[in-house]
Amino acid sequence: MSSWVYLSDAQCADPRTPPEDISAFINGNWPMLHPERMALLAANPSTPVVDLATLAVDHADIVLKNPGFRLQLANDPAILDLANSWTLAALARSPEISAAMLRRIAASRRVAVPVRVAAAANPVCPVDMMHGYVRHARAVREALVSNPSLPPQIARDLLAFEEEQIRRREQRRAAARVDAGEPEQARPVSGARARLSSRSRAGCRAGRYHALLSVTYST
Repeated sequence: MSSWVYLSDAQCADPRTPPEDISAFINGNWPMLHPERMALLAANPSTPVVDLATLAVDHADIVLKNPGFRLQLANDPAILDLANSWTLAALARSPEISAAMLRRIAASRRVAVPVRVAAAANPVCPVDMMHGYVRHARAVREALVSNPSLPPQIARDLLAFEEEQIRRREQRRAAARVDAGEPEQARPVSGARARLSSRSRAGCRAGRYHALLSVTYST
């Protein structure tokens, strides 16, 4: 396979173009010189799936509609297990992704946070995945709040979990002060104000959820 393969617009769109030529073109310097042709290759059913994964970072919607990609994925769903987090996040963000594929690439806590963030904000995210995301990383929860398909009950669960997290943080801080031997009566007024400020900041963080959820579910 030559690294100097050059493809025209017509060849990039032609399913008869040899897959090895497509790979050579994509993996050469041509993508920087002809970025518009990458969209044509993303739609070409002859493009090898490993190259489609590369193209999905910028052309996820097109790749997901590519019949060749869909066929290869149906035959071997494990193909996606080899994709990097940039590819998976782009796919998880796309409105063209199926619920089944989204579940496969983004449901687990072991998946990179950016991938779960993209999935949590996607309106096609299955309800059971949304429910699971309630106790995931903060970035995932905040993405979930922005999802227009978020059911009211899960929104309430998110708010309850956020308030629970704030209470636990305050309890840990209080326990740390006790462990440090700081007498309650010896704390200066400035310290009390600092603690009040800390609680206020925590309340503001919860307030973001209150505000977002009230706007979403006020009607």
